[in-house]
Amino acid sequence: KDGHVVWALLCVSLVRDELQQPLYFISQVEDITQRKVSELSLRETNQRLQLVLEGASLATWDWNINTDEIDFDQNWSNILLDLPDTKLRLTLGSWRDLIHPLDDARVVETINKQKLDPDPQFQLEFRLRTLSDHARWILVSGRVSSWDQDNKPARALGIIMDITARKKAEQQAFELALEKERVMLLTQFIQDASHEFRTPLTVIQSALYILNKMSLDEKSQRKINQIDEQIVRITELVDRLVEMSALDNGVAFDLRDTNLTYIFDLLNQRFRAKLESRQQVLQVSVPLQLPLVKADSERLFAALYHVLDNAIRYTVDGGIIHLSAEQEHDQVMIRVQDSGPGIPTDVLPHIFKRFYRSDIAHSSPGIGLGLPIAKAIIERHGGTIEVLSTSEAGTCIQIQLPLGNNA
Repeated sequence: KDGHVVWALLCVSLVRDELQQPLYFISQVEDITQRKVSELSLRETNQRLQLVLEGASLATWDWNINTDEIDFDQNWSNILLDLPDTKLRLTLGSWRDLIHPLDDARVVETINKQKLDPDPQFQLEFRLRTLSDHARWILVSGRVSSWDQDNKPARALGIIMDITARKKAEQQAFELALEKERVMLLTQFIQDASHEFRTPLTVIQSALYILNKMSLDEKSQRKINQIDEQIVRITELVDRLVEMSALDNGVAFDLRDTNLTYIFDLLNQRFRAKLESRQQVLQVSVPLQLPLVKADSERLFAALYHVLDNAIRYTVDGGIIHLSAEQEHDQVMIRVQDSGPGIPTDVLPHIFKRFYRSDIAHSSPGIGLGLPIAKAIIERHGGTIEVLSTSEAGTCIQIQLPLGNNA
């Protein structure tokens, strides 16, 4: 009457007489709606459980300890063994064939223990060799569910989880921790070594200063100048190693709205003597309304110093270096253009590698750390740096930096 569907079970019986002739039918109708509802609910619950198992990379297993047969559901073959969706039954021996040799002894020890002195619940992590020949990590969890007449474990049930992704993440985290420890130790070593280097370098520089006050012949003076050049070179190497190690160790940056014009003026002052000694000209071009950039002014100065120093070093005497900045969309583009010979095409991909030198003999100027340091600093600012170079137009280094909050 209320429009609901009711499930019913109709039972009919035939009654016969003594001569087995049909006499009449007896029928009985039973309301089985509740049973059908329960069956439907159970089927839906099993479907949801199956979806949960598949989504969580889980599979179930049922181990008959007496016969050593293990039944796996279809998720096992699909997720862990790369087989079509099908249930799988293995003996303990064939199951062992899948275990990675390095884990076999440990797994067998646990299995034997469960036979003799079972834990109420147990877990075990180990690797499997799948049919696609790829090792996968699994986590096996289970418990004994029944015992035989001699009170020995007869059956165990449990689940298997594919934890390969987790193991890879743990390995990556472990390697990252090792790398951080290595960087920290290397940083400490460089700091200690730089201190030890500076002391004898200071002594040598003091001795050279005294020698330069004396009257020396041309040959002796030339040798002293060579020593002085190497001292400057070693000092520069030590300073840049300390700078690079600090960046590797995650030194904090103080990012604030920064005026590029101010930094360009400081660069001009710092390189003035060097430019005059080589009769080079530094042309600076900055628009009056150039917006501020978000930067650590000290670190950004260091990055631009290395870029500009590289440009001056490779520009011929009497050449021109252009330093410019302009706004492009939501960033500021800085360009350092030299008038040098340009960088060979095969060298360009390696220009930001540490200690990279285009000549095997290392006779060219520089120590191969300036541009890598500049790249590390710029990227820590959320910016980018790239090199454009041709033999006709020299080399242009382009740096993009994000605008400041007040831009």
